[in-house]
Amino acid sequence: MRKNSSYYRSRNHTGGGTGSFFVEGKMVGSDLMPIAPWKTGVKLDYPFLNASVPLADIDLEIDVEADIPLPDRVLEIKSIRKNVTLTQCKAVPSSYCPNTVKLFITGILHKNIQYIVGNSSNVRDFRVDVEFSTVKTVELDNPVMSPFGQEDIEYSQKSSLYEYREMGKKGHGANPYVSGSETFETFNEPIECTLLGTKVREIDLFKDVDSFGRFSRIIEKAEIRLFLRLSQMQKVLVDDKDSKYSKYYKDSNKNDNSDDNKNDSKNSNSKN
Repeated sequence: MRKNSSYYRSRNHTGGGTGSFFVEGKMVGSDLMPIAPWKTGVKLDYPFLNASVPLADIDLEIDVEADIPLPDRVLEIKSIRKNVTLTQCKAVPSSYCPNTVKLFITGILHKNIQYIVGNSSNVRDFRVDVEFSTVKTVELDNPVMSPFGQEDIEYSQKSSLYEYREMGKKGHGANPYVSGSETFETFNEPIECTLLGTKVREIDLFKDVDSFGRFSRIIEKAEIRLFLRLSQMQKVLVDDKDSKYSKYYKDSNKNDNSDDNKNDSKNSNSKN
C-alpha cells in the first residue's frame, strides 16, 4: 500500500443467500475549494421576498409591588434567583395610524428563595410566582402592512351586505327567485412579539419581625425591564437593477416624489 493515501479494510459477510461488503475508509487530507459568488446567486425575475420585518425594538419598564408570605419564620435570606416569563405579548394595531399598536403584556416573575431558620444551618427552599400585566402604546419604526402591500391591516366582509339581483321577466322589478351576494376575507400576517432579554432591580422589605429577628413576610418592590422586538412577515422588494419590475418601481417613486414637490411648491406659493 502506498504511503499518504487512503486505505481500507474489507469484510465480506454472507449468509441466508445474501452478501454484504463493508469498507472502512480513513481520510488523510482534504482541501477547501471556494465557489465564486456569481455561481451561487439566484436571479429573481420577480424581485420580492416574504421576510420577517422588524417593526420596533422596545425597552419596556413595568413596576411591580407584591406582598409575599413565607412558609416559615426566616432568620436570614441566603439567595434569591429570579427569571421572567411572558404568558401574553399581543400587539393590536391602533385605529389612529398604522405606525401605532397597543401592546398587551402579561407575565410572571418567578423567584426561588433560599433561607435558613433559627440556628440551623440547613437551607430551605421556597418558590413563588409574582404576576404582572400592563398595556402600552408603542410607536413603530416600520408600519404594519396588509398582505397586499398597503399600510395598515385590512378587514373582512363576511355578511352579505352587497346583494346581487336580476331584472324580472317583465322588466318591472327584481326577479324574486334569483339572489346573490359578495363577501371577502383578508388574512393579515400577525405581529410577532419576541422577548430578547430582561432586567430586574428590586428592593425587599422584611416584615412581621419578632424579638429574635425572624420575619415571615416580604414586601417586594421591583422594576422589570423587558427588551422586546415586534416583527411581521411582509412582502419586501429586492433592489434588483436587472429585474423587469425595477423600472416600474423607480418610475412610480419618481412620480410620487414629483407630486410631493409640486404640492410643496403650491403650498409655498399660496402662503406668499
